Amino acid sequence: MRSLAVFMGAALVTLAFDSARAACGQVEVAKGDIKIQSGQTKTIEAAKVGSKICSGDTIIAEKDSRAKLKMEDGNELNISPESKIVLETYQYNPAENKKKVMLNILQGKVRAATKQENMYNDKAKDGAANTFQVRTKSAVAGVRGTDFLTGFDAKTKKTEVLTFKGQVEVGQLGPGGKIVNSVMVGAGQRSELAPGQRAAPPKPVEAGEFQQLNSDSKVDLGSNSGSGSAPVAGAAPGLSSGDDKKGSDQAKSPSPGGDRAPASAPASSTQPKGPSMIGADDLGKGDKAPVLPRNIEGTGPRLPPVISNNSNLPKIDCPHCIDAIQKGNTKVNLRVRIEQ
Repeated sequence: MRSLAVFMGAALVTLAFDSARAACGQVEVAKGDIKIQSGQTKTIEAAKVGSKICSGDTIIAEKDSRAKLKMEDGNELNISPESKIVLETYQYNPAENKKKVMLNILQGKVRAATKQENMYNDKAKDGAANTFQVRTKSAVAGVRGTDFLTGFDAKTKKTEVLTFKGQVEVGQLGPGGKIVNSVMVGAGQRSELAPGQRAAPPKPVEAGEFQQLNSDSKVDLGSNSGSGSAPVAGAAPGLSSGDDKKGSDQAKSPSPGGDRAPASAPASSTQPKGPSMIGADDLGKGDKAPVLPRNIEGTGPRLPPVISNNSNLPKIDCPHCIDAIQKGNTKVNLRVRIEQ
């Protein structure tokens, strides 16, 4: 009988654990110095694409480092640089409809996006409420199913919540994990809390800042490298620097001639294929390059010259130069001297 009782006790423990099963996920994107601290052994290991992360673990993103986690329930967590996020509770048992998440931000920012709207607007089979909360030392944010960014400054102890989609209840942590003195932060709004204070009334975020934060807080799938800094926020695929973007914009810009049909340029049997080059000598004035007024600033490297109707600009005696420019297949190399 004793052995049977022991066996039955073990079975009950197993069943109880399964109904509140700790869920896991994996690192989908890792850029820079990303680490995972085990909740069981407390050991810290470098994270890479495919690394497993489970309830109780901590993810650490150092300076200029970012990570994206795809959890078992389909939710996504975007980790910003200089952040330390504890997956304090992460339970998911679809058979029992049990969904319970509590993230603890020790420092930095995390953007959480649930797989479905109103994903946490019901109860599990045991009657317990399904919840998704993000906590800091000064605030707690609860969602039903949405997309939002929570940031915590460990120095000032200040918490800020910005909602991208849906609604987020933001307030102070009350008895039994309830949110008290709360406000509802809708899409395009933000609220902030300081220790011991109530949540500030939600305020709209200016459109430009909203778009920038939306871009900066997402960790794209363009590079799954485990090292190196993240690409420029908002950069198009394949662009690694501002100069490359200028080159792309230059290729898209219309030629100075617009849609007007240009005059024919002189034919040349020796002209190589591809863009041609026009130098200062083609102006017919040799070293006597045209003079530009001092108030005319250069347009920077790799940008085409600006043709203006400004009467202060000198006239260029080079008809075939203009014709070639209008064809849009010509690079221009002009020398000018600045009027003293």
